[in-house]
Amino acid sequence: MFRPPFRPVLVVAAVTATALLGACSDDTAAPGPTADATTTTTTAAPTTTTQPSAPTTPEDEVAAAYVAIIDASYTRLQDPNPSDPSIAEQHVGESLTKTLENNRSALANGRRYRFTELGPPRITVRSVDVTGTNEAVILNCIVDDVVVFDQATGAILDDSLDIGEMRSVLVRDAGRWKLSTQTMLEESTEAVSCAR
Repeated sequence: MFRPPFRPVLVVAAVTATALLGACSDDTAAPGPTADATTTTTTAAPTTTTQPSAPTTPEDEVAAAYVAIIDASYTRLQDPNPSDPSIAEQHVGESLTKTLENNRSALANGRRYRFTELGPPRITVRSVDVTGTNEAVILNCIVDDVVVFDQATGAILDDSLDIGEMRSVLVRDAGRWKLSTQTMLEESTEAVSCAR
């Protein structure tokens, strides 16, 4: 089972005033303040920190890279730019060719993407198989409800729901995981999630 790679780790220091005072108290009585003395007490509040945890396994690292690549691919099509250097930073081979063509075509034809109120497509990583140190295969499902529209007229070109079961191959290139190929295994428009 896949564990989200950046599950927030909540570190909470729960110290009550009673425990704080109890830990600092002494059973012996201290002399009280004199008329000329002033007593000031300062207590620091406990610190609460929320930070994402780093990927802990190679599989977590690959899954996190894949989700970031797909999110960036959809976000980029809101304002397509085939010259965007991040494309080559995230894609190689067949995926690089297709991503560049998608951006060129969207730009030339005035197509833009807009997320629904649900945000970017939802990705469910079903499994990650890291083969060696430079290749990984991901089986995943993407719920794509992005709206494609004509930039000049605002006319909706496609607002269909697509759900795709995918097989994606990532390769490590220049020290980063990049999407190499992505194959549709099954496509549906009937369900609203990748739940099985």
